[in-house]
Amino acid sequence: MLPYLDMQEAEAALGRELSFAEKLWFNYSAKKHDYFLHFHNFIFLLFFYSLIPLPYLLAELIRSKKIHKYKIQPKVKRSFSDMFNCYKNVMQVFLNVAGPLQIIAFSNTKMIGIRTSLPLPSKWEMFCQILVYFIVEDYFNYWIHRWLHTKWGYEKIHHVHHEYTAPFGFAAPYAHWAEILILGLPSFLGPAFVPGHIITYWLWFILRQIESIETHSGDIGITSLSFTSSQSTSKFLDSHHPGFERNIMLPYLDMQEAEAALGRELSFAEKLWFNYSAKKHDYFLHFHNFIFLLFFYSLIPLPYLLAELIRSKNIHKYKIQPKVKRSFSDMFNCYKNVMQVFLLVAGPLQIIACPIIKMIGIRTSLPLPSKWEMFWQILAYFIVEDYFSYWIHRWLHTKRGYEKIHHVHHEYTAPFGFAAHYAHWAELLILGLPSFLGPVFVPGHIITYWLWFILRHIELIETHGGYEFPWSPSRYIPFYGGSEFHDYHHYIGGRSQSNFASVFTYCDYIYGTDKGYRYHKSLLRKKIISTIGSIWLHTRWGYEKIHHVHHEYGAPIAFAAPYAQWPEILILGTSTFLGPVFVPGLIVTFMLWLVLRQIQSLETHSG
Repeated sequence: MLPYLDMQEAEAALGRELSFAEKLWFNYSAKKHDYFLHFHNFIFLLFFYSLIPLPYLLAELIRSKKIHKYKIQPKVKRSFSDMFNCYKNVMQVFLNVAGPLQIIAFSNTKMIGIRTSLPLPSKWEMFCQILVYFIVEDYFNYWIHRWLHTKWGYEKIHHVHHEYTAPFGFAAPYAHWAEILILGLPSFLGPAFVPGHIITYWLWFILRQIESIETHSGDIGITSLSFTSSQSTSKFLDSHHPGFERNIMLPYLDMQEAEAALGRELSFAEKLWFNYSAKKHDYFLHFHNFIFLLFFYSLIPLPYLLAELIRSKNIHKYKIQPKVKRSFSDMFNCYKNVMQVFLLVAGPLQIIACPIIKMIGIRTSLPLPSKWEMFWQILAYFIVEDYFSYWIHRWLHTKRGYEKIHHVHHEYTAPFGFAAHYAHWAELLILGLPSFLGPVFVPGHIITYWLWFILRHIELIETHGGYEFPWSPSRYIPFYGGSEFHDYHHYIGGRSQSNFASVFTYCDYIYGTDKGYRYHKSLLRKKIISTIGSIWLHTRWGYEKIHHVHHEYGAPIAFAAPYAQWPEILILGTSTFLGPVFVPGLIVTFMLWLVLRQIQSLETHSG
């Protein structure tokens, strides 16, 4: 944050007079720790939960005909003791679960960019951000709520919330403590996607709390059953509490029945799929992902392994860190360790994940998706996975994340194919989660799902391959990171704060975590251009026409450093400006660079 000792310093930093609201904010927040400001959310939670349901409580107790006619389930009556017991139970969960969660969440709130400094956001900025928060929360809440209505989710967790089949205001957050945690997570995703000021953050949680109480109030509304949360009316949600329905795939006993259901003849691909999948359980089809993981992880790195062992000059010239050599035993030990983690962690996870994959809408039935449908879905999966992986990867490079988990992956400062998945088992779980988010947002066919994970494994192995070939995807796909981009992340060490993206480079560019890499690339380009210039000046023509003047001093002296013909000054001076072109900075930095470069040139010619 910008440090302001007083209001005058704040105005000087902003270049204008503070508004009335900004002066109030400065007076309130200037001497308060961000931790205290962040904890306001919990205070607001307790305050509004205690206040907003009171009119509904009074309406229930008084039962005035003018008000009672608006009650959705008028035959259900609640006593004061019934509602007060609900309030006590919820407050107990808030104090034991939500409070500690707020304390823990502070560092994450800071990390995603929730600011407390000036200037304050405009009304339109706050409106647009809160609108995004509602939409994001609503989408994620829908799918989590659907999962809570699976047999396991309902029996273990969600049945508590449905104890009140006719909900009322105080019953809005009445739930199992695990549900409070699970359904609370989507509320943080909007601010993670579109970070704003902490006042916007407060207002979002206040409005979400009020909306939740209103939809559970038992007051009249319009529309019908749904799993959505935000912007639903009380009748909309009230009708949900008695129960829910499950979606079932179309059952085809034979190919003729499938064609009759689709109203057309099956394509060749669809006939192949029907013959393969018709008698196989969805669980078996889902488990193909794990088989593909083992197969492609064992197969794709083999060309990199052979290149490393053979060390042919034609191939070795493309190695990013050519001085590092790996033995067969080194790479095979890495392979064994990764396979062990796959069998103990990834395999059981695939078994557990099958009901969730079914629930989010991954289908195995006909028709098959078109090529374009698969292309756009997989592109969406890559973009979603890349964004979430970026932030998780940044967290893994915090002191706690690195020391406890991520240091294992960085044991190889010069990565190779089999090291792509070499990591702590917890990291495989954590960084594996974003891969499932794309299919959650855009559910598709299980073939698309398989292809997505296969391509993701191949891409991960390629970025850890250690070679930058002429046919590498980074040379053809815009914003694609590739092996050179990620290799730099490993090369500069474990505490790297650069190049966090898993696939694309836009997040690193937007959030400024690729500056070190860009500067490194500019130095390499400058060195190459300077070297090419020096080599050319030492050709026969270059030396006789231009460079011989600089060599008139066989034993150089300091003043002779820039002694040369004017074309040489222009040619070799070009490389000096490349660094500032690739990594622009302040004019002071630019001037300091020119001074240091001049001193270095004088020193090397001093004799």
